[in-house]
Amino acid sequence: MAFPSADHYVWPSAGGSDDGTSWEDAWVSLQSAFDNVSAGDVVYCRGTETLSAKLDIDTTDGTAANPIIFIGCDSSGTPGDDVFTVDGDSTAQHCIDDSSKDYYHFYYFRFTGATSSCVDHGNSSHYGWRYDHCLFDDAGARGHNAYSSYYGLHLHCVYRDNTDAGIYWPGVNNWHAFCLAEGNGKYGFFGGTRSSYYGCLSYENTYEGFLTGYGGSFFFNCVAADNSQDGIEISSNYNLILGCRICGNTLYGIYSDTSDPRNYEDYNVFEANSSGDYYQMTTENEHPSNSDYSPADDGFVDSANDDYNVKSGAEIRSTAILLNWDE
Repeated sequence: MAFPSADHYVWPSAGGSDDGTSWEDAWVSLQSAFDNVSAGDVVYCRGTETLSAKLDIDTTDGTAANPIIFIGCDSSGTPGDDVFTVDGDSTAQHCIDDSSKDYYHFYYFRFTGATSSCVDHGNSSHYGWRYDHCLFDDAGARGHNAYSSYYGLHLHCVYRDNTDAGIYWPGVNNWHAFCLAEGNGKYGFFGGTRSSYYGCLSYENTYEGFLTGYGGSFFFNCVAADNSQDGIEISSNYNLILGCRICGNTLYGIYSDTSDPRNYEDYNVFEANSSGDYYQMTTENEHPSNSDYSPADDGFVDSANDDYNVKSGAEIRSTAILLNWDE
């Protein structure tokens, strides 16, 4: 991945003038960056910032053409070779608290250890946020909480071991691609109207693997496995579930809370869902057995990469099911 050059720097261990102009004079807190950046700025970040209070984004908006970009770097300052960690240290309410600002992008960040949600947008409306190769874990509530989010993107992100949902994102037109939710105390993914999920996995969550509270959502080549309630639960209508692997869930594989015929599933593989494969869904084709298709590996990333693809160079598989569209 090609990264843009930096305009500013954050390094909590820097000992210079704390003005963000170089690694030597880097800002020692992300808060200084949040207070001073302008639309289109790029901020390189390295190391770990341990918080005693939450960080606030409440000053500047990015734009669709000029987002404000934060990129994690390794110890030498190379972007994308390691993550920048924002550690709530079981003290800060949130790692980041957003006050309705738009178009912030985070690459290679870890948000961990907040007493409530690691990243919190509350009920404020915000547009165009992007998280790429980010990890949200060990939160006292949700890994990522964004009630009124629009046109956001999570790519290659992980939500793990959060007390509540991995990601709670019931806005409109948000996209998730190649993300993993695992071991969360409630839902893996909680989405909204026209949420899209491509190649995402949700394992061993206490509630549903995926839950969408509104209509028009799309699931393609996802895995919902070993969740303590339904694999995928949908509400309203115009939901499409295609080419997914749904197995080992304690309740249904797919549960629809309405009998609307515009909820449609096809080309999915089901196995060992205790209450049944699906409830109130429109279906067309017979459901293939696992022997008919080639299920992907259970793992999301290279087994040697124990931090779940938050570093560059990790191998990920692109699909859950190898589909043969001619059959």
